[in-house]
Amino acid sequence: KDGLSPLHYACGEGHLGIVVILLERGGDLLAQDKDGDTYCHIAAAEGRVEILKELFLQGSYLHNQNLIGCTPLHAAAMRGSVGAIKWLLQNGADPRASDSEG
Repeated sequence: KDGLSPLHYACGEGHLGIVVILLERGGDLLAQDKDGDTYCHIAAAEGRVEILKELFLQGSYLHNQNLIGCTPLHAAAMRGSVGAIKWLLQNGADPRASDSEG
């Protein structure tokens, strides 16, 4: 089982309206999938800047590390999501953060 919630899917697919509805209905901003990825990891990897903005406005933490120590910035960098990288850096993501590989 992958541990993905409806909110993980909505974040990855860029469905901002659905993200807002699910958060209004009690979606857990701290939820992680089986790999420890948060909604911000998913949105960053897919380059969903509008989703990242909404998650941030709702109080999501941009520095969470997954099980191998990757942050949303790592996820965006691995997938070449330039817009997400720029937004994350403008909003305090640490470009020096290292994963479990160092």
